[in-house]
Parts: sequence; C-alpha cells; structure tokens
Amino acid sequence: MINANDFKSIEVVFKEVMNDTSRTSVKELAKVQISEFATSGMTLEIPAKSCRPQHVICLTVEIKQPGKTNVVKFSATSKVDTMDKLDEEIDLVTVTFVQFEEKEWLEFQNAFSNRQSEINEFIQAVKG
Repeated sequence: MINANDFKSIEVVFKEVMNDTSRTSVKELAKVQISEFATSGMTLEIPAKSCRPQHVICLTVEIKQPGKTNVVKFSATSKVDTMDKLDEEIDLVTVTFVQFEEKEWLEFQNAFSNRQSEINEFIQAVKG
C-alpha cells in the first residue's frame, strides 16, 4: 500500500536567525537553508550580507517530519567560521555552535537520519 507521506520531505523552518554582533535579524528566513551538518555546526545558505566571519549568530530552527505530529526544535548560538558568496543574493556560511543543548542537536540530526532510513526501507520494499 502506498502512503503519500512516503514521498514527503522533512520541512525545515528557520524561526530566527539573529546576528548578535551587528544586532540585526535576517528578514528573509525562507531563504535560509541547511546545506550540510558537521559534528557541532552546520553549513547554511543565507541571504547575502547577513553576517561576516567571526560574527556570532543565534539560530532557531524547527523541522516537521512527514506523518508525525511532533516538531523537532533546535536553537544555538554559533560563530561564523567561513563565508563564501554563492551568488548576488546568497552566501554559504559555515558556523560552529558555541552554546547549544547537545540532546536537541542529536534529536535534530536523528530526524534526518531516521527519514533517510525510512526512504531506504521503502526503496527496498518496492524492489521486493
């Protein structure tokens, strides 16, 4: 039996991206995307000129998983390590978390890893 939730992606919603160094908030939160996870940080696509290397930014992000009612939340204070310009509107920023709840971070990462496992199981079931 095919379930529509088998084809839905995890929904990532940034609730806040605040540059504590410049005391400014990112207004276009819909443009903020996760590109990569690190052990205690991540790489983000973020609106251009939102931050610079060595700036401190606070992140609050939620993920909604297909077919599940709970929302996984993660907040962190982080330091910008590197910044590369992708295009006129987007910068690629690597951050290291300096203050965060490790349990929240693990739960956040596990949601993505669990979703990948579900996809792999679905593909195996279809192959038979």
